Amino acid sequence: MAPALPAGKVAPAEIASVIAVDTINIRTSLRISPTVYVRLICPPELGY
Repeated sequence: MAPALPAGKVAPAEIASVIAVDTINIRTSLRISPTVYVRLICPPELGY
């Protein structure tokens, strides 16, 4: 376990869990609609 951090800081474990959830959501989105996933990464404003 990571040592306790002062209030107002985010624990590395929390960051890791958020990243893990985001990764799961990305994989699910790829199954549902690759086009939507591409637009999230490369918005039309960027010209992709």
